[in-house]
Amino acid sequence: LCDDATQLCGSLEAQTSCGQCIKQHPECAWCRDPHSTEQKRCQVRSAFKTETCNPTYVYSPVTEIRIGPHNMPLGSPGSGKSIVQLEPQQVVLRMKPGDTLIVPYKYLHRKPPAGYDVKDFLVQTSEYKKLGINLQFFVDCNGYVFEVRVSSERSRVESKGGTDTFRIRTRTVWLVHLNGLQVTLMDCRDGADVAISVGVYGYTTVSALYITPLCGRRIHHCATNMAISSAVNVFAKRLEVVIGVNISGRFCQCDHLSCPTGADGRQCSGNGVCECGTCRCEEGWEREDCSCSTDKGTCMEGGTECSGNGHCECGKCVCDEGFNGATCGIADEVATAAPTEPEEAIEEEPTEPSE
Repeated sequence: LCDDATQLCGSLEAQTSCGQCIKQHPECAWCRDPHSTEQKRCQVRSAFKTETCNPTYVYSPVTEIRIGPHNMPLGSPGSGKSIVQLEPQQVVLRMKPGDTLIVPYKYLHRKPPAGYDVKDFLVQTSEYKKLGINLQFFVDCNGYVFEVRVSSERSRVESKGGTDTFRIRTRTVWLVHLNGLQVTLMDCRDGADVAISVGVYGYTTVSALYITPLCGRRIHHCATNMAISSAVNVFAKRLEVVIGVNISGRFCQCDHLSCPTGADGRQCSGNGVCECGTCRCEEGWEREDCSCSTDKGTCMEGGTECSGNGHCECGKCVCDEGFNGATCGIADEVATAAPTEPEEAIEEEPTEPSE
């Protein structure tokens, strides 16, 4: 693996969340193991060891390509009297940033019975450059390979060695194999699905290209009624419960297993639920790890919070200066010096005036 992948996956930004991790590089993976001892939860997938992160908790979404289930082959009757000339008609892609997939297209040209016959092979697409997508076509026709310069208007076929336009001169029917529509997800914009239409100039039907960026930003649907298996081992002086949870669900890129843990090692201190790497505290608890109780009952004395000499924080009184005790009801003793007896004045005997 290249050093770039290792550097990007190990960056500070990649460690902030599962979503940020997956966005850095196609080789990045996130450790969701709540008991992992890994200092970096985002690494190159091959860097994770079984001893430090359970393999079942290593998350790295898989790039995939699927052809629509209702695809019709070339030459078959389409809607009405039309003949299918472009295949496939629908393609679904799931991609991580930096990934490149090749979509195999085929186009069957048929000279219209009447009217003008298109002489230049032109590929047309809808706008895609502003969506963080890059497209590139390669064409094989009668053994000649051509590269298609793709634009959002018309894409003329040009030979790889020059700028000669590929023209149709005498043949009525010919088949073009688009050796590869290379689709590259350059970056994640708003995380929304992308739809691009691909067609050949002169042929009214287009193919729909649907792209789902795997950027870890949102959840379309999560599986419900997930199977949870557990095993309980009882020992003489302790009870150990080992629970294995199998999580599945399409597009569930949101991280639910890396929230802050409390002093007892439990996520969200056992007082909340983990959602997308952030604790959502139950009522009566606050702070990042839900460890702070908002109940002031233990801080009350005589109906007054901390005896009026402090304030309640996480169920304990924080006393003002000069007071202590569980409810700040004890005043600090001030050391005073013992009073000294006043000195007695010495009276002088009057002297008789001299003559």
